[in-house]
Amino acid sequence: MNRRLTQVRQISQIERNLCNLFNQCESAVQRFLNRRLMQIGQISQIKRNLCNQ
Repeated sequence: MNRRLTQVRQISQIERNLCNLFNQCESAVQRFLNRRLMQIGQISQIKRNLCNQ
């Protein structure tokens, strides 16, 4: 019984670790995409400014 409880705790810890890793990756990807979208938006704005003159 004691060993089983230890295994359940270890599995719970692994699940928490995986969840944390996923959240870190997700926020890193989100930051990267936000930067790319800002750059794309800036390029579009420059193009609009040049073409509207």
